[in-house]
Amino acid sequence: MHIALVTGSENPELYTDDLPLKSYLESRGVVTSVVIWNDSEIDWKKYDWVVIRSIWDYIKDIDVFSAWLDFLRSHHIKVLNPISVMEWNKQKHYLIELADRGILIPPTIHIKKNTKIDLQYEIDKVSWDKAVIKPTISVGAIRTWILTKENADTLQPDVDLLLSEQDIFIQKFAEEIKSQGEISVVYFNKKYSHAVLKRPKENDFRVQFQYGGTYEKYFPADSLLQSLETILSNIKSELLYARIDGYINREGLFCLMEIELIEPVLFVSSDQDAPQNFYTALLEIISG
Repeated sequence: MHIALVTGSENPELYTDDLPLKSYLESRGVVTSVVIWNDSEIDWKKYDWVVIRSIWDYIKDIDVFSAWLDFLRSHHIKVLNPISVMEWNKQKHYLIELADRGILIPPTIHIKKNTKIDLQYEIDKVSWDKAVIKPTISVGAIRTWILTKENADTLQPDVDLLLSEQDIFIQKFAEEIKSQGEISVVYFNKKYSHAVLKRPKENDFRVQFQYGGTYEKYFPADSLLQSLETILSNIKSELLYARIDGYINREGLFCLMEIELIEPVLFVSSDQDAPQNFYTALLEIISG
């Protein structure tokens, strides 16, 4: 079996956290090749399966990415996660869809592309002390800002530009993430594998490592895992991997921030069983 592990130009040899997956697959006799998703020289048909990993640069040209997915589909390339899942997941609109099905997300205002808004009016209307503005297509908290009454006028030009390009969300700021951290729970073939608790650095709100965020191993309560299984049950397609991010709110309920199904960091290095769990899930899916 020959597997393509797909990365982006920023991590041409795979992101460090994914290297144990490659090593474990090879230890079990799986031939692996690390390839860059938008490399025009790649013959995708020569691989038995294409497994998406750290393609974080896809948001730089979403049209090229969409065309690549169309190519893979039209040539019947076997892809994990499936193309339909990635297309559903690349826009954060899925959060509104899940909220309509009863999944708890932060209070969210969805502003559509090319809408003219007044940030001062928006923050006054909802009576939130702070909000987070984010694009609906993004990775790694790029072009994500804190909105307050004090900085609304300063942010207005940046938000106007962003809205000329795509939809945005304005979400109530989750103080719980700053005080308690954000939970990331990893699943392979919809089976729980491991979890971490991510914390922002002091005086920041972003938990991503590139902004100084840190993480530690986390052990979810059974009640939390039951809540997350309810979220996963909304996705009928097979999933080689899934990462569910969220926090426990003041009422003790899990609040969903994101389901990462395209190119999430899987925090493999935090759990010694993660590579084997990944391999087992891959075999289960391939064998049907």
